Amino acid sequence: MKKHFLILSLLLAGILQAQEQKESYSFSLQQAISHALEHNYSAINASRDIEAAKKKKWETTTIGLPQINGTVAYQNAFQIQQSQIVVNGVPNTIAFGNYNTMDAKASLNQLIFDGSYLVGLQSAKTYLKISENAKVKTNQELREIVTNSYGNVLLAD
Repeated sequence: MKKHFLILSLLLAGILQAQEQKESYSFSLQQAISHALEHNYSAINASRDIEAAKKKKWETTTIGLPQINGTVAYQNAFQIQQSQIVVNGVPNTIAFGNYNTMDAKASLNQLIFDGSYLVGLQSAKTYLKISENAKVKTNQELREIVTNSYGNVLLAD
């Protein structure tokens, strides 16, 4: 019985201490707008869209930059191929190949002129502008919503 009472009292104490204290906030209109712009998911996603558009623009730009490619190959032959040749009735062994071979290549490529590249650059710039305009629109909508809500709360008081 004491065990049950002890377990029940510990659970009850844990539940009572787990209750959160309600906090009240008081914002001016400007503080409410700035808080909404900082913490609203739509505003956060619009900012992320702008960052993604900037990265996409840079990715498209890098296609036309000079690109250097290089390869190095090394081969070690443990055993060289050998062949038997009979010259004047005497068998001779001849080895073909090398024990170690190495090959290195380097190339430099640059896009001089490509119409699709230029179109891609323009579309990436347009995508960035669209993302920035969407962020401005989202911020304006949030300001309007917060202002209307703030006015409704003042009217209710």
